[in-house]
Amino acid sequence: MTWRVGAAKSSSCSSPKPTRELCQASEKVRLAIATFAIPVEGTPILVTASFGVAAHGPDHSLDSTIAAADRALYRAREEGRDRVLVLETSD
Repeated sequence: MTWRVGAAKSSSCSSPKPTRELCQASEKVRLAIATFAIPVEGTPILVTASFGVAAHGPDHSLDSTIAAADRALYRAREEGRDRVLVLETSD
């Protein structure tokens, strides 16, 4: 599994977990991030995160899995941000 985290910078993480478990873990992280508020000149700024998730299998290259996770991330951002989205890997 590979997931991408959306922000000014993106990062990826690989996991042997099934897609469902990785989505659940990503959702927990998303919800935890949503509890943060950064004070800026006395005004709290809320933080959100979008996650793109893609399954990596024996029939897929790592590059195609990362590309699918990227597409999922960008689609999550286009659909309103602050969400977890899964896309299939294609080669």
